[in-house]
Amino acid sequence: MLVNFKYNNTKPNDIHRMKAAILYIMEEVSNTYGHSYYFEEEIKGYLPRVLGVSLEDKEMNKALLKLEVDGKIVKKKERYYLKEMYESETLIVKRLRLLNSNKENKNKKLEETIQTLEELFGITYNEDQRKAIQKSYTKDVLIITGGPGTGKTTIMKGICELYRLMNKFSYETLNDKIALLAPTGRAAKRMSEATLMNASTIHRFLKWSKDTNRFQVNQYNKSKVEMVILDESSMIDTYLFANLLKGLSSNCKIIIVGDDHQLPSVGPGQVLHDLIESRQLEVVELKELYRQGKDSNIVNLAYDIRNQSIDESRFNEEDDLTFIRCFDTEVMNYVCEIASTYKDVSYKDFQILVPMYKGINGIDEINKRVQEIDNPKKKEKKEHKLGEFTIREEDKVIQLTNMPDENVYNGDIGLVDSILEGTKKEIKIDFDRNLVKYTPANYNNFRLAYAISIHKAQGSEFDIVVLPLVKGYRKMLYQKLIYTAVTRAKKKLYLIGDMDALKIAVKNTESDIRRTTIKDYLVNGID
Repeated sequence: MLVNFKYNNTKPNDIHRMKAAILYIMEEVSNTYGHSYYFEEEIKGYLPRVLGVSLEDKEMNKALLKLEVDGKIVKKKERYYLKEMYESETLIVKRLRLLNSNKENKNKKLEETIQTLEELFGITYNEDQRKAIQKSYTKDVLIITGGPGTGKTTIMKGICELYRLMNKFSYETLNDKIALLAPTGRAAKRMSEATLMNASTIHRFLKWSKDTNRFQVNQYNKSKVEMVILDESSMIDTYLFANLLKGLSSNCKIIIVGDDHQLPSVGPGQVLHDLIESRQLEVVELKELYRQGKDSNIVNLAYDIRNQSIDESRFNEEDDLTFIRCFDTEVMNYVCEIASTYKDVSYKDFQILVPMYKGINGIDEINKRVQEIDNPKKKEKKEHKLGEFTIREEDKVIQLTNMPDENVYNGDIGLVDSILEGTKKEIKIDFDRNLVKYTPANYNNFRLAYAISIHKAQGSEFDIVVLPLVKGYRKMLYQKLIYTAVTRAKKKLYLIGDMDALKIAVKNTESDIRRTTIKDYLVNGID
């Protein structure tokens, strides 16, 4: 994680060098572990290692104090925050408290209109679903949480239609009044398909500029939408959520939808978790499974994982859930055999999810092997050597960074359309009919995607998922990671490897503990 910090033409213990190194340490630790604050002894423990020199305690104290005076860090009691993190956490708390303090919106026609929704969609909402739709109108901030099969997308559709009917909007006007947002392009597309409304990524909504590395929708240029619905909100980190709130008017309604049992955000913080755990905001938990959820062994396995108890009789009982027990050395052969079976299935519907990149059963090795099955070398196919990998025309690839100007985002999956070598090198990738051109300067923005990490799959769903599970994955065997992987599968899930590895993961709930203060500030106030 941390590397030797270089600051040219200065003494090892120069205060400017120490200050820069402290900021670097705090950013790196935050990005690696997801914490929002740090303790003095942690910073002082890292600093000599990063600078490669012994330091006296008074020297380090002086650097910390100077950063505090300069406004680069904030100290609250024994906690040290980067200024941007402290301001982000406090902004979130202040805005949500303000929205939560607003008087509830009352309307005599509310219950009648919810009944109209049931007639319109031909369904009967259960008690929790009805409450969620009702509270979306009466409250200005609402959290809707629930596992797979509980109808979160159904609720979002109902919320949008309720808002339209209660305000007598046309569908065109409704699209201007409500913003449907998600952290990933795939999740946004699913929202749009479920609600038949426009949806976008948060970055696209906020108009992130690659030239300035800033959001163009911000506190000085706010959006005029009246309500925002956020899906897959477990993926939203503290900085992104704070920037979203900056870009919204202070009276904009916010509906936060997500599954807190999934992985936390890649970036620092655990916003959804903290908001739910604070018990200071209105939360509706959807607990009842739809019929198709009850009949799904995949969904039932997901709840087994949440309850830390695996029912082995679920496996191989029906076609939707298969466990292939084998030795570590046999996993690759089974993965390749299944990949070969589904090689004619759309790349959008079949996905191998793997906890780790390295090792004999890691993402890198699986990608190399499956590439030779799905897209072998041929004379008529152009290819390009990219580090340890060969990228070939028609290869399945995944985007690793956000490129809003090209409408392609971290986690988007596409196919290599063409490769041009010679003096003008370029690779074109087709992301669902969006053709994006890459030059050698940004070839590292994508990689093979026959197998991808579970983190990269968050926000996406696939008809068929293959999940290798071996003890060799070690520290990556933890509950939220495996739960997230299992819930990516819609129709069929293959688990391959060691049943004990699954049981180890299910019992391990300690791997993703993050130090944050949003919950504390909501409960006890900002100190």
